[in-house]
Amino acid sequence: MAAHHALFINTLKGHADTVNAVAWSPDGKLLATACDDMQLRLFDIHDLTHPNPKFKWVKTLQIPLGVGFGNDNNSLIAAFRGIPDVCHLALYLPHKRGKEITWEPQWQKDAVLGREQLLDMVVVSSNQAQAINSSSNSSNGITSGGVAVLLSHKKGGKVYGLAEGSALAEFQPNSFENHQLAVSANGRFICVASFTADVMVWEVQFGREGYKGTPRVMDLKGHTSQVLSAAFSPDGSKAVTASKDGTLRVWNTAVRYHLQVCARADVFHSCLGWYVHEWINFYWVDNCVGVQLKHFANFGLSSATA
Repeated sequence: MAAHHALFINTLKGHADTVNAVAWSPDGKLLATACDDMQLRLFDIHDLTHPNPKFKWVKTLQIPLGVGFGNDNNSLIAAFRGIPDVCHLALYLPHKRGKEITWEPQWQKDAVLGREQLLDMVVVSSNQAQAINSSSNSSNGITSGGVAVLLSHKKGGKVYGLAEGSALAEFQPNSFENHQLAVSANGRFICVASFTADVMVWEVQFGREGYKGTPRVMDLKGHTSQVLSAAFSPDGSKAVTASKDGTLRVWNTAVRYHLQVCARADVFHSCLGWYVHEWINFYWVDNCVGVQLKHFANFGLSSATA
């Protein structure tokens, strides 16, 4: 049916099992996937109309759960399911052996979330952060090294540097259950949608001498029930949250928080007519917020768009 859809372009073939994660390269020319068949795949999507897009694969010893690009388009950062169910993190770099190119681990860190399982991982390369900061005339965000941010299902998360795999920071949402991890595109802000009604925001701080710290800088308060999803705008100046209380809130995060100026929100009640029951995802297009609902009930307002 998808092949007959007006927006359909192509199918990326070659996976032998469930695909757990996908990631675009910062330049949009490559697509990485993580599959239960214990392989990472790197698709060349310069021409998506080609009937069989070419791909390279990276054989792994464990099942990859998350994937992202390192500080260039030739390196891959991946999170793996260990035995027992712990999370490992590794950076793969290409090596030329004769006429063949193989990817081998540059570094690997074991049990990066302790005994907790991985819920989500977001990777921000230094090139991506610098490009976003340049386009927005901002000096904030990552200036070197790049980071991988990982979140567990029920406890906290950690920030790892891409260059050497060093553990930079740990953050604690203080919740019984986490729903979603959000990281601004320049790697500056981190927040977690969780079982609680408040959303904590941390800032990954870099200076001229490198990494400085990841303090908790603000709380997004106003929901009356658990927050199901969160996202940052492309430039990191706004955040959007959705809660089981039936409201969607857009927050201004471009505030002088060190002077105790609080983030403020515009409230859209019940997504203009949809009461969220289970899960909601956001995406930003220019200055607009897109909303994807998994389970919802319409209670009478018919003018809503999402």
